[in-house]
Amino acid sequence: MQRAIQIGEAALQLADLEVPLFVLARVLCEDTLWMLWVSQSRQNAMKYHKTAVSAESKISRELFKGGRIRLVKTETGQDVSNEILPKLEALRDGRQAEVIAKQLGLHKLYDIIYRWNSLYVHGNTYEAELWNPKQSSAIPLSHIQAFL
Repeated sequence: MQRAIQIGEAALQLADLEVPLFVLARVLCEDTLWMLWVSQSRQNAMKYHKTAVSAESKISRELFKGGRIRLVKTETGQDVSNEILPKLEALRDGRQAEVIAKQLGLHKLYDIIYRWNSLYVHGNTYEAELWNPKQSSAIPLSHIQAFL
């Protein structure tokens, strides 16, 4: 019974989910762009794999630089974090969704869905919320429906 109550309560909240729905629509747009691009060639697939490794290395790089993590040799207890930084720097990759969208001939999709919905991803909707404090969930739902 508790499960049914939770589902019912969640359904009633749909009108208040504009921001998460815009974020989901943007994620689906980006995923679609990358899936299409990767499916075009083995070379693209390998570049995409490199990009995923690059994104993970960026997190590690920033954590090392910020002193939040460190690499310690088990045998000596010596901090060798600075030795790994050049290797992490070498893993940089500059892939951009906009460039990929242009290559795919989908720049219009990028401009209308990805770019606009990025405002919600990055919390830059203050002005939009002033103009229309109660956005309709129909907008991001239509974006999501198009991708599904």
